Amino acid sequence: MNTGFLKQINELIIEADFEDNDITASIGKEGFPTIDEILRIKAFVSKAIDESRKLRFERIKASFNRNRENKSKKMTSVQASRSLQEMLGDIVKAMQNQEQVPNGLLIAFREQSANQAASKEDIKEIWESLYQLGLIDIDGKQEE
Repeated sequence: MNTGFLKQINELIIEADFEDNDITASIGKEGFPTIDEILRIKAFVSKAIDESRKLRFERIKASFNRNRENKSKKMTSVQASRSLQEMLGDIVKAMQNQEQVPNGLLIAFREQSANQAASKEDIKEIWESLYQLGLIDIDGKQEE
């Protein structure tokens, strides 16, 4: 079961409880919480959930940034050690892999390179873009 499913079940239970007049009639009576207590508890739980989500988001964001930074450093070092011919070979192999190439990428690639000869910077930029998309596997290249 995923959390979305459990949340949906929880919401249905809450709706069913509040539709029951006996429960809503009991609010504020002896032994039952008042509306103010219910609202305070709801606010407390909502705040705790929001803080937990924010903390989780910050951890995931930090991890993502670390991974992106490490990948960028790795890419830069590998890119610097690769010749233009090797980069062109990587680009051609990536573009020929129909199973991995997203729809529309070939069209975008053609439009980018139309009516101009590719400079060294263009080749490096295309290589870097394909690497960042995960279409060029530099780990596989280093093992060969």
